[in-house]
Amino acid sequence: MTGLSASDIALLRASLLDGPAAIAAFGEWRRLTDFEGHHEGGQFRMLPLLHANMSRLGIDDPVMARLKGVHRHAWAEGQRRRHSAAAAMALLAAAGLPAMVTKGLALAQDYYPDRALRPMADIDLLVPKPRTLDAIAALERGGWRHGAAAFVRGGLARAVFMAQHHGLGLKDAKGNEADLHWHPFYESNHPDLAEWFWQGAEPIDLGEGVFALRPLPTPLLLHVVIHGTRPNTLSPLRWVADAAMVLRRAEDRIDWNAFWAMARRARVEMRVAGGLATLSDITGHRLAEPARRPPRWSVTEAIELSVLDNSRPGPRSRFNIAINMIVSAMRVWQGGNRALLPLMVAAWAKRRLQKRISLR
Repeated sequence: MTGLSASDIALLRASLLDGPAAIAAFGEWRRLTDFEGHHEGGQFRMLPLLHANMSRLGIDDPVMARLKGVHRHAWAEGQRRRHSAAAAMALLAAAGLPAMVTKGLALAQDYYPDRALRPMADIDLLVPKPRTLDAIAALERGGWRHGAAAFVRGGLARAVFMAQHHGLGLKDAKGNEADLHWHPFYESNHPDLAEWFWQGAEPIDLGEGVFALRPLPTPLLLHVVIHGTRPNTLSPLRWVADAAMVLRRAEDRIDWNAFWAMARRARVEMRVAGGLATLSDITGHRLAEPARRPPRWSVTEAIELSVLDNSRPGPRSRFNIAINMIVSAMRVWQGGNRALLPLMVAAWAKRRLQKRISLR
């Protein structure tokens, strides 16, 4: 259970299990947690789900009143996020652009018993890569702004940026945040992955007369596991709840052959296998035989898992930066953007030279 503390595991079990097992986990979490002190962001986002489960089990504890307040706050914030998502989607629809919601928006509705149980810090939208510039222009007309200089410069700078990244952040005048993605995965921009996400996408009602698309359960589950097992400065625990909810609601709709084929295409099989094992250990859920496939090894992922650790705060070593650059180039190559590699190398060299000059 790499990256999860004893307190994280107790919180997850208290939030997801039933009966005596959940109650015992709640007691363990209370013992390990200073509720009056600072709450790590990853755990704080789990508290509405914890409150709902403990309320269902009839737990009488002084902390329940505080948890209820967190639950109400999550509901209010969720309403604001959905309103901003509906506004953004309306702008894209008016421009004739297909768009999909992912992560929190896709999960909160239908997969969780109550949408407030899945808090969101922002909204995540996916558009077809060829329509990215149209989507940004449509959102900008509605007051959304981004700070990506490469998009302003355009040309090769923009092409290199889009090859190295899977999206960019925007913010509206009210401070609402959105991540606009042209690839669903940070780890890989292989076109087959994006095409798979769009295949058979199902409609979702965002309210206010606005509809969007949402990934089917199989790509949604893979997205949850890959995103959740990425090194992160926040405790990586909410993804376990997300994955558990997808399996509870739609395990019979999971195509495990496609799941593993796309994990292979993204070169993240080792991470995905570890994530599914963690999910089973925490929840006690026995995955179907096709889900327990031994992962195949890849050079790219092996380097990432053994050398890179982006979860540590503070500056990274020169060695780590160099390896990160190599892995980034490998992933761009694997995604079919090989012609851009010389430009990437030139851009890295230019930034390095400018940094040296500024230090003189």
